[in-house]
Amino acid sequence: MIYLIEDYLDTILRDGLEYLKNHIDRLDYIMKTPTGRTDRLKSFLLNTPVNITKGYPRTPAELPCFCILLSSENDTQETLGDYDNDQNWNIVEVEETLPVIAHEGGVLALPYLELPNKPLVSVESIKDDTGHIIEGYQYEVTDADKGLVAFYNSLSDGENVTVKYKYRKTSMDMVETMYESTYRIEVWAANADLVIDLYQVVKWVFLYNRDYLVTDLGLFRQKLSGADYEPAPSFFPDFVYRRAFTFWCQYSASIPFEEVPYISAVDTNQSISFDVKK
Repeated sequence: MIYLIEDYLDTILRDGLEYLKNHIDRLDYIMKTPTGRTDRLKSFLLNTPVNITKGYPRTPAELPCFCILLSSENDTQETLGDYDNDQNWNIVEVEETLPVIAHEGGVLALPYLELPNKPLVSVESIKDDTGHIIEGYQYEVTDADKGLVAFYNSLSDGENVTVKYKYRKTSMDMVETMYESTYRIEVWAANADLVIDLYQVVKWVFLYNRDYLVTDLGLFRQKLSGADYEPAPSFFPDFVYRRAFTFWCQYSASIPFEEVPYISAVDTNQSISFDVKK
């Protein structure tokens, strides 16, 4: 799967600003500044919106702002070939009424079901013909590939039960490539002190969300850095200060390559004829 990382960065920045507005006193524990500077930032965040844009701002009216920019991106395969293979499954839930098999010559010695769709992932529930739920300790999946479910209670041959279960309908091969991406979150404002303060807010947002970016997006390697940039010449005579927070990450991107249905049954009841010459 290919993640739109810019959207996630946009979300954590907006959520971070909203969190600080609702818990403005947390700034006292986030930033260490000279007397009075934190109070000015508190007042600013409570009374002035900070725009967040993907790409560069077009007019001074959009300032102050955070600009989300892609600095670079490249794949980083270091082994033979240019991709790796992975596998995913399309899991489907169905509910069916099926007869119990409990006669001699059956596959199992216990009463059992043979589910028509397989391989089996899980049995969600089973009800007998009166609608009562058969508890989980009264049955067991003995062979998920063959869809066999054995019963430990006394069900008779041909007795109908209603079973809700999940099975793998198709298998999907995934083409997977490792990427390294570098994003810049630039802080633009007409005040140098404000740029410095907002830059620290961005730093806090990324440190706070580091685990989230790993667990939800799989950005399992991250590096944070920053630098000042030249003023934006397109805004002259207005003097616009810029400082960039750089976010480097490594992650895996995958796309579906081929979807193949599972084989649920094999028919061997075929006759073979021979042409015997005399």
